[in-house]
Amino acid sequence: MERFPPLVDWTATRDTLHAYSRVAGSILRAHAEATPDWSHVSLVLEEDGLASRPFAMRRGDVTMLLDLRRHRFELSAPGGVASISLDGGLSGTELAEEIVRRGEALDVKLQPDLEHHGDDRPTGYHTAKAEAYLQALLDVNGVFAAVRGEFSGDVTSVRLWPHHFDLSFEWHGKEVTFRSKDGSDKTARASITVGFSTGDTSEPGGYLYANPWPFDEALVESALPGEARWYTDEWKGSMLPYASIAGAGEQPVYDYLIAVYEHAAPGLAG
Repeated sequence: MERFPPLVDWTATRDTLHAYSRVAGSILRAHAEATPDWSHVSLVLEEDGLASRPFAMRRGDVTMLLDLRRHRFELSAPGGVASISLDGGLSGTELAEEIVRRGEALDVKLQPDLEHHGDDRPTGYHTAKAEAYLQALLDVNGVFAAVRGEFSGDVTSVRLWPHHFDLSFEWHGKEVTFRSKDGSDKTARASITVGFSTGDTSEPGGYLYANPWPFDEALVESALPGEARWYTDEWKGSMLPYASIAGAGEQPVYDYLIAVYEHAAPGLAG
């Protein structure tokens, strides 16, 4: 498959995978040891798909994998492996219920929060489109690895967040004080969040983003390469439409992310 393959006519597949990743995130939220940055609910990218970190259950560690090569959801436990087809037409809620049933057969009692993370909408899944998405993830992640090496200082690992269904990492800078929604003053690390979104109302076709926080409005006067642009409508940061780099290789993505870092990091570094 070509590098950075186009992602076209794949909305049904994307929404199905999003719903299924939310099921995995709900299980992790219920059973994985909590971390302050919520990374316990995230997934990690592997060569075959999106996997959970091992989480402890009564009989031992359990892992989950959204396998986008063999197109199955795998639940691995000390008692064996349960495999559920991703193209079987299950809604997110139905997948969760099936995972619970398969888990019980392996002596694993899972309790996903279907009231908040279930999804009863009809699903559609196209295997070739899922494989194209996996290739896009792997290609973007390769650029992220190179860029993380260029960012000086504290950089998090790359994670897939089920809620918004984006692959991302953060660079952290100095401590800043800000006014919270409740009116109190709080302190947090300045940051640049770098990620790959499969699309939303700001850019339905999917996009790369690099979002400095706190956001200096003067940044919008700084030039960005290629099709990249600053964005300040629904959120503040920058984006590079995925369609503009599909089939083009890693250089446009690398150039864009480094440009944002070079413009924003000096004002955010400690």
